[in-house]
Amino acid sequence: MPRTLAAVVLAAVSACSGNGASDHAAAGTAADTLRGTIALVGPVPTSRVVLVPTMEDTQVPLTGEAAEPLASLPGVEVVVEGKRRVGEFEVRRFAVRAVDGVPAVDGALIVEGGTYWLVGESGERRRVAVVPEPLRAHVGRRVWIAGPLDAEPVMWGVTE
Repeated sequence: MPRTLAAVVLAAVSACSGNGASDHAAAGTAADTLRGTIALVGPVPTSRVVLVPTMEDTQVPLTGEAAEPLASLPGVEVVVEGKRRVGEFEVRRFAVRAVDGVPAVDGALIVEGGTYWLVGESGERRRVAVVPEPLRAHVGRRVWIAGPLDAEPVMWGVTE
């Protein structure tokens, strides 16, 4: 009996010790993702940003500081990454995926040596071959471009 008790105590102490990088802790930091279309619900100025998930007839309220720019994207299809909570989704980051059914990408618009690039949150760079004059006024800001990046954009917009 004392050996069994000692084994249980040893197992408990071992489970509590360590460097904090347990599988349980790592699982707690994994991000959730949702894909859908942004909508604004309720009267202005108290309207809320929600995501209508693809192939579902529900609305998921989006919260968090990273959700604020989504208010400028009603009707745009996005992927949000963050944390599901009861009755809401706390957004850590997002990416534009389509506008009016046209595939789209987003990122910071920069220019280097006369070449325009979209730089995503993870640092990936995409060359933008044709940048309309009005879009050039938004260098340094987060923008989305719908259509192929090697031709005139079908549509574009600024993420506020």
